Amino acid sequence: MIFKNKNNEFLGIFYMILCMLFFSINDAFIKYILFLYKDITLLGEIIFIRGICSTAILGLYLYYKKKLDF
Repeated sequence: MIFKNKNNEFLGIFYMILCMLFFSINDAFIKYILFLYKDITLLGEIIFIRGICSTAILGLYLYYKKKLDF
């Protein structure tokens, strides 16, 4: 009875590690882009485009899973 929720706990740990991996990759990508262009004014544009791409990917995923109602 004690080990009933162990799968959910391990799944939660796995998802947390996966989220931190993606966060680190995203941060490294932004720093690499800023290093290439050496212009801090591009930061707002990069964040905006990243947000648009993330929203599009999330929207496609939700539409595919039939969780998005119009």
